[in-house]
Amino acid sequence: MHPATVPPPQPATAPPSSSEILEEITQLLSHLLPATLSITCFASRWQVLRSKLASLKSLLSEISDSPHWSENPLLPPLLPALLSTLRRVETLSQHCSDASFSRGKLLMQSDLDMAAGWLSKQINDLELLLRSGVLHQSTAIVLSRPNPSSSKEELTFFIKDLFTRLQIGGLEFKRKGLESLIQLLSDDEKSAALVAKEGNVSCLISLLDLNAHDSLRELAVHAVSLLVSSGDLPRKIVFEEGLLAPC
Repeated sequence: MHPATVPPPQPATAPPSSSEILEEITQLLSHLLPATLSITCFASRWQVLRSKLASLKSLLSEISDSPHWSENPLLPPLLPALLSTLRRVETLSQHCSDASFSRGKLLMQSDLDMAAGWLSKQINDLELLLRSGVLHQSTAIVLSRPNPSSSKEELTFFIKDLFTRLQIGGLEFKRKGLESLIQLLSDDEKSAALVAKEGNVSCLISLLDLNAHDSLRELAVHAVSLLVSSGDLPRKIVFEEGLLAPC
């Protein structure tokens, strides 16, 4: 009797690249937009969803045209979640197109509203990335901390990239972003005015909330303290965001 042969382990399948996920998203959008036109139930909700899908298609086209989009570390984590949302929308469109599908009206309305909410959040994140300009620059440039000889343009771009990380990045992106902000404000007090003008101060203040992660809140307290102690303009902008009383 021959001993049982143990099959060799299968090589792990490599996860899809960002380019592959983006291509799948684009194809799914091209299918979804015309497919939803024939849906007659929950017409107003599907009109909202179609509008968001059209906006998303336009944003993704703009991202694809950005020369360095695949190099930016903030975009890849967004794409799988976006693909998951679109697959959910596809499932809902199939259910709403199937006359034999029975599902409670209120439950379906809730599902459609949730899908619209997810799309709104993801569209907002993509718009932030595009508005920041970071997709048009090499990652090597974006991550280089400005030095005293850096131009105002370089410093402005660094600040926009930094605050983009604070707004849509995960915990580690936010932590590193706050550390970079603290380092910048500590090394160059003159940068505070530009940080207050070009950065999203309300986002920074939101990290002081009790619901924020403890490590982020501590860093945010330090950053805000440096900001308000560096001059009248930064202090005024922080006041306008509702954190400080006027002096």
